[in-house]
This record gives sequence, C-alpha cells and structure tokens, in this order.
Amino acid sequence: MAFLDNIKISVKIISTVILLALVSAGLIAFSGVTLNHLDREYGHLLENDAQTRVELARVTRRVAELCNYALAVITYAPDSAEAKKSATEIEDAYKAGIRNLESAKKYSPRRTSQFAKVEHSLTELRTVAAAVANVYMQSEQTSAEDVKQLNEMLPVVEAELLAINQELSKEMTSRMSSLSASADRSLMLVYVLSAVGILFCLALALWLSMTKIARPLNQLAQRMGALAGGDVAVEIDGQNRRDEVG
Repeated sequence: MAFLDNIKISVKIISTVILLALVSAGLIAFSGVTLNHLDREYGHLLENDAQTRVELARVTRRVAELCNYALAVITYAPDSAEAKKSATEIEDAYKAGIRNLESAKKYSPRRTSQFAKVEHSLTELRTVAAAVANVYMQSEQTSAEDVKQLNEMLPVVEAELLAINQELSKEMTSRMSSLSASADRSLMLVYVLSAVGILFCLALALWLSMTKIARPLNQLAQRMGALAGGDVAVEIDGQNRRDEVG
C-alpha cells in the first residue's frame, strides 16, 4: 500500500477515526432495525392475539350471564321488577357478547369462521334463555325442557370458546419462543459484528501507526542522527514520500 506514503499523517489518523465511527454507526443502525422489527412483532402479539383472547374471555362471561339471568328470572315472582330486569339483561348480555365477538374478528380476522360458529351458538343460547324467562313470566310455570336444554348448551358453548383460546395460547407461545430465539440470534450477531468491526479498526490503526508512521519516523530519526554525527554517506529513505516524512 505505497499510496499511503503520500497521505499526511493527520489524514491517516482522522481516516482511521472516521472508519471506526462509521463501523459504530452501522452497528447502531443494524441494532435499531433489529429491535424495531422485534418490537413490531411483540406489538402484534399484544395488540392482536392477546386482545383476541381478552375479547373471548368477555364472551365467555356473557355466556355465563345469559344463563344466570334466565335462571334468576324464575327465582322471582313473574310480575316482579327483579324478574323483568333479569329478562331484559338476557338481551343486554347477548348484545354485549356479539360486540365482543366483532372485536375479536377485528383483532384476528383469520378466525372469522370460528367466531361465526360461536356467534351461532351464542344466538341459540340466547333463544333458549329468553324462552325460559318468557314462559315463566307469561304462565308462571317453568319449562323443565328449556331449563335442561339451557344447562346442556352452556358447557358446549364454553368448550368452543375454550378450544379457540387454547389454540391461540399455543400459537402465542410458539411465536414468543420464535421471537425470543430470533432476539438471541440478533443479539449474538450484534456482538460478533461489533467485535469484528472494532478489532478490524484497531488492527488497521495499529498497522498504520507502526508501519506508516512510527517506523518511517524512527528510520528518519536514525538517518538524521547519523548525518548529524558526520556520516554524509548515509542514505535518506522516503525522499519520494509526500507526507511529513518525505
């Protein structure tokens, strides 16, 4: 690399410092991009899959409320305010459950068909719960068949919701493990690249300082010493160089 002999020492030093700065900036940029990607992936889990599970938990609560309100009706007098209120709350719980399902569809559109099945089951459950309440309030009699059907439908709908929730849980666990492994690999890559980049810059700086700065200056000092001592035949190296030594 003879061309380096024609570059000023100050330029060599500054160039090495700039190279080290560029390597550091590149590593920082790479780390930022990697962290941003991981942040988006974790954000997707929290904003979509996790929120879907929250909405499904709310639907499960609405399912239980439907049955509880229907059974609450038959514990009061048919014309009592409590019975009427419980009958009204059956419809309120159903509508709230439908809203929760719509939110779940928004957060996890790929499961629309599963949510549609749950919506159908929820509608059937609402129909039976309303039938239990209406029959009692109109005839002051409890339909044993409707109550039995209500009790049989409840665990079925809850099982459907549980199955979807467990499937989501497994997917989230798998994706979390994948993201964790990706984060570990990215972190290791940053460490390796940082070590290689810093060592390269240090090696380059050491080589420049020893072979292109210190050695020529030492040789020049020796030649000047010999010349000052009266040895006029001494050969002065580097006269063709364009840096401070030449």
